Amino acid sequence: MMRGRALLLLLPCLAHAQPTLTQTEETLTVQAEAYRVEFALARGSFALWVADNQGAWQAVLRDDGEPFWFGLNTAKGEARTSDNRPTFSVSRRKGILVVEVTCPVSQEPGILHRACYGFTSQWVLCRSQIDCQALPARASIVRVAPRGDVSTTRLPHYAFRDADGKLQAGAIADLGEPDQYVGVGGWGVGATTPALCARLPYLSLYNPESGAHVAFVYPMYESLWSGMATFLQVYTGGANYLYAGCGPRRALGHQYAFCIYADATGDTRQLERLMPSILAEAHLLTDEAVVPLSAVGAREQAARTLVGIQAQLSQAWAALQQGPYTQETSRRLWLSRYLFGQARRAVRTGRFEPAVALARQALDHVLIEGFRTLP
Repeated sequence: MMRGRALLLLLPCLAHAQPTLTQTEETLTVQAEAYRVEFALARGSFALWVADNQGAWQAVLRDDGEPFWFGLNTAKGEARTSDNRPTFSVSRRKGILVVEVTCPVSQEPGILHRACYGFTSQWVLCRSQIDCQALPARASIVRVAPRGDVSTTRLPHYAFRDADGKLQAGAIADLGEPDQYVGVGGWGVGATTPALCARLPYLSLYNPESGAHVAFVYPMYESLWSGMATFLQVYTGGANYLYAGCGPRRALGHQYAFCIYADATGDTRQLERLMPSILAEAHLLTDEAVVPLSAVGAREQAARTLVGIQAQLSQAWAALQQGPYTQETSRRLWLSRYLFGQARRAVRTGRFEPAVALARQALDHVLIEGFRTLP
C-alpha cells in the first residue's frame, strides 16, 4: 500500500492530461502534451515528434531519414527490427498507459527484441532487451536503445553533461565537416566524453528558437549503462544517426532502461531541474512493475536503491536549506552529502552492501536534523 501511495506522490505528471492512444490500419500512436510516438504496425520501428513553443509538432527524424529501430550487427550485416513485423500488447497499469512490443530482429530464428513502454505526460520510460537463442557470428553494436536518422535542421543544437559534470553544449554545425560525434563513444572526433554525468545522464537535441527539445535520459546510469555508448553521428551525405544506446555483444540478453523526454523550452534547464524526479519516478515505475525491470545482480540492486534514497535526500536537503539554518544543520548537510558520495564510490568499486549502508546513513543524518528544525 505504501509503495502505491509513493508512486502517486512522486508522479506529478499524473496531474496533467494523460497520453491518448489511437490506432489505424498502419500505425499505433500515443500522443501527450509534449510528444507523439507513432509505431508502425507492419515493421518494428517508430517515429517521434515533439511540441514546439507555438504548439506545433516538430518531427525528430529527418524527412527522408530512416525511423527509429533496434538491432545489432552480425557477420551478415545489420539485423534490424525495422525489417520485421512486430506484435503489440496494450494495457494500463496503475493508471499509466503501457505498450509492449515484441519483434524479430532478423530472419534467423531466436533473435527477438522485447520492449515495454510506459507513457507519462512529458516522457516515456522504455525497458529494452535483445534476446538470442544462440550468439550470432560477429555480433556487435547491439542497439538496445534505438537508432534513427534525426533532423539537425529542426534540432540544430546538442547538450550533455560529461563525466565530470561539465555542460557540453553548442551548435551541431559548428563541429565541422562530417564525420563528427556528440556524446559517449563513436568512431571519430567531435564533442565526446568517456561517460555521461551519473547525476545528470542525458543527451539532448534542441532548437533555441522554436523551443523544440528532445532528450534521451538514462536511469540507473552507473549500473545499467556503464561501458555503453550513446551518441549522435553527423555522417556524410546529410544523415545524422542518433545511436541512443548501444554496446558490445555482452549487451545481448540483458535488460536496459531509458527515457525519452520532451519539452518546448529550447534548452536543458528545465530537464536538469526535473532530473531527480524523473530518475526517481523511473525507478518507481520499474519497482512497481508498471515497466518491469528484472533483477540484474547486486550492482544493479544497490544502484537502484541509491536512486530511491537520492530522491529522498534531494527533498530533505532542499527542505533543510529553507528552514532555520544552524551550525548543526550545516554540519549534518555536509556529512550527509559526504556519506552519499562515499556510497556512490562504493558501488563503482564493487562494495554493494556498504554502499547501501552509507546511503542510508546519509539519509538518517538529514532526517534526524529535519525532525528537529522543520516546522
